Amino acid sequence: MTKTAPQPEAATTRSCGAVFADPSWHDAWLNATVEPALADRVLTGLDDHDEVTGVPLYRLGGSALWRGYEDDAGMADVLPGNVAFLSSVYAISSPLNRLTEPDAVKVVDEAFEQATEWGCPLLLVTNLEPGPVLDHLRSARRSPAEIRLDATCRAVLPDSEDEFMATLGRSARSDIRRRHRRAIEQKVTFHRRWGRDARGKLAEFLALSEQSATEHGNPPLYDLETLLAIVEVPGAVLLTAEHDDRILAGSIAFLHDDCLLVWAAGVDYSALRVYHPYVFLLRETIALAMHLGCRELDLGRGTFEFKTRHGFTPTVLTTLAYPLGDTADDILAPLREMDRRITAFLAQ
Repeated sequence: MTKTAPQPEAATTRSCGAVFADPSWHDAWLNATVEPALADRVLTGLDDHDEVTGVPLYRLGGSALWRGYEDDAGMADVLPGNVAFLSSVYAISSPLNRLTEPDAVKVVDEAFEQATEWGCPLLLVTNLEPGPVLDHLRSARRSPAEIRLDATCRAVLPDSEDEFMATLGRSARSDIRRRHRRAIEQKVTFHRRWGRDARGKLAEFLALSEQSATEHGNPPLYDLETLLAIVEVPGAVLLTAEHDDRILAGSIAFLHDDCLLVWAAGVDYSALRVYHPYVFLLRETIALAMHLGCRELDLGRGTFEFKTRHGFTPTVLTTLAYPLGDTADDILAPLREMDRRITAFLAQ
């Protein structure tokens, strides 16, 4: 029987989402080529500690990750041309989640004005988590469409790895220990490369992330230029499981505000049965987060069943869609259908 794992607290959005409110993330993301910005502006509001938080607003002609969501829904060309995103769909948690409710409304109102000035037909407010900000926006700025695009999986970390393992069911606990042991017997090793030290391995990691996208029927979500920009963010780290200097599984993560957040991942599927790199990397990542003194570990999006089985709780990410012109029905109909299809897809 699975014991109850520690559940994410209200502070989780402050911790795990903090990196996407940091100016260094915005500066790096402007150099990302998977989602080139035609225009951008950082809007600001106060959190409940009277700290200023920046929320990037982008005018985009396209987004590789958005196209991936369209593929999940079996749809194409859902967006009506250049669209305003507050913030990027690649930012796992919107900086809006950190604001007070009145300031979140103020920022969305400013985004309305800027997106209208840019001539965008649609404003998408992305990656809102369950909580007071989302509830307040629903009541104060009723959205014509809500889209559940994704979820991210988190765990509040106890004081020791043994305590974490004790929260798992017997089968999951035995499986992770057995596969980790077998990986070590096969001489799989764990590596962490911080910031620019990761650059020499990014092309190899990118190939694995593309393999993982193909395995799940998605287009590639990253490119080398974007990854090179991202490792400039303070706290960025490339975590890898390797054999004879070859990456078998890896992830790019951010260490920020007592949270280790896994942002991108890839695995060599041909190595899974022999070397068990994915489970090996998971256990090493949990141990590293604890060694670094993290209170929380966010494993990011995808593979929900696996992550839930191994002690992580999905947090639903909601996007609010606001048409800015006179063709609301034409714009919203495909977005509502996309929401219906992705909700069914996530339930599989």
